[in-house]
Amino acid sequence: MKLLDQDRAFAIALAAIAAVYCALFLYFVERASIRVPVYDLLDWLQFYGNRLQANDWFGYLWTPHNEHRIAWSRILLAIDVGWFGGGGTSFALFGLFLLIAMAASVSWEILKSDFSISCKATAIPIAILLLTPANTVVMIGMPAMGVFLHTSAFGLFSLLLLDGAGEQGRFSNYRRAAAIVAACLAAFGVSGPADLASVDMVGMERGLGMELDRRHRWRRGLIHCAVSLGTAIAPHFDIF
Repeated sequence: MKLLDQDRAFAIALAAIAAVYCALFLYFVERASIRVPVYDLLDWLQFYGNRLQANDWFGYLWTPHNEHRIAWSRILLAIDVGWFGGGGTSFALFGLFLLIAMAASVSWEILKSDFSISCKATAIPIAILLLTPANTVVMIGMPAMGVFLHTSAFGLFSLLLLDGAGEQGRFSNYRRAAAIVAACLAAFGVSGPADLASVDMVGMERGLGMELDRRHRWRRGLIHCAVSLGTAIAPHFDIF
């Protein structure tokens, strides 16, 4: 009984620490937010103005910035300029939404696990603390840095959808399809994780039970190579 009380006290203490930390995190997001264009945002605004005058919205979203296709940031920039006066509000709101969604998704997976109640109560605050390191404040408050948060969030969603608590549930095939979509969307922050989709393809194939005999295994290999190569190079492909 004494050990149980200690576990409960530890979980409560962790929850309190996480709550205080989250409050401080939001405070520093507000205090550290940059309300004027700096660094890459200056180039983004100039590019937005040029494409707006040309009425070229597809080119605006697809033209690379360095080696990345920053579609998420460009959509947020257009919303921010049109609705919020260019102060970075849309970036901050979207960043906070992604962060909350990440914490909620991981917490849900923990709740659905087979861990004991005390273990879940301990794991959830730890997961929240791990998902909100101090440098994330900059990714939310500074629009030019949000690309990393966009990629991290959709990459995490992809992995959770592929191998989460409901993987073998009623809608498992839809989850795997959504995992591939999330993996592809992750590439439009920074381009590194685009090949997550090929990993998801393997999981999707396993879940669908596609058992091919030896004569057709080469086709499966070609499909995997094509998906992996396609998702890896698509964000770098320049059609203009």
